[in-house]
Amino acid sequence: MATVCINTSAEEQQRVYDFIRTLSGEQISISEIARAIGMPQSRTRYALDDLVSDNRVEKIPVRQFNRNYVRYTYKAIG
Repeated sequence: MATVCINTSAEEQQRVYDFIRTLSGEQISISEIARAIGMPQSRTRYALDDLVSDNRVEKIPVRQFNRNYVRYTYKAIG
């Protein structure tokens, strides 16, 4: 299977990180984050994945609706 690698810029990651820092543990969708910071949903998702991989943001499962649909909350680390 092919692996797709989407790189996000430091600016995109910082915009997402700054917004995550304003949250107080509330559950939020990626589309809501994207709307709030004025970034496309796909770029927001990739930037968030990069932040989680870099251990700058913690992705915490909140509710699992089924095997494929899980809601998360995000917490800035540091």
